[in-house]
Amino acid sequence: MRGAVLPAGWRADRSSRGLPAAVPAADVRWLRVFGGGSGSVADGRLPSLAQVNRFPTDFDPGWQPATGLVVGHDIVGGVFGLNGGDPAAAGRPGDPGRMTYFAPDTLEWEAMEMGHSGWVSWLLSGRMETFYDGMRWPGRREEAAALHFEHGVSVYPFLWSEEAHADLAATSRRPVPMREVLGVAADFGRQTGSSDPGFLGDVRLAPLSALVCQAPAAEAGQGRSARGRPG
Repeated sequence: MRGAVLPAGWRADRSSRGLPAAVPAADVRWLRVFGGGSGSVADGRLPSLAQVNRFPTDFDPGWQPATGLVVGHDIVGGVFGLNGGDPAAAGRPGDPGRMTYFAPDTLEWEAMEMGHSGWVSWLLSGRMETFYDGMRWPGRREEAAALHFEHGVSVYPFLWSEEAHADLAATSRRPVPMREVLGVAADFGRQTGSSDPGFLGDVRLAPLSALVCQAPAAEAGQGRSARGRPG
């Protein structure tokens, strides 16, 4: 971003590790983007791309991720993935080497029609409000800012329920381990979606029993067909 003029509201620092150098301030805590390094939530950093994707400890030239790479999470359980060589076999839409998104309000993978570098540029574009239409509530910036890296937000009724689609602001929300946010979405995806969502990333967190979500199952709602697509 050297020499570029940043739009108002953007941050040009790395105080939120794991995000690109210039991100709209409203999204600094909403997104977790995984990269190199050997960070851990224990010391206030995000896990690395290798840790999240369970890379072998010892170099193995024949190893490759079965379904592609998980490259980012958002705090409500959305997963950004980079397709591997055979997306159809992995139950993912789109072409090899293209980005996909597991949407926690539909429990489906959605093609994003861009590669990884295009996705990073999109993160810096300030156009995520349209993409997240229907998944952001009044006060979500303050709630996101208060989260530790090991936590996400549990929303009840669940984001995929008819109740949440009708009135997201009326839902109850609380911080829970991110591993649980992903696990609940995966479990319901297997139960109500068209297919098993598969691997959503390993954040390798110690369970926090006091924060375990104990909400009863909600009836799955209809998926939205008008998600704003990155251009």
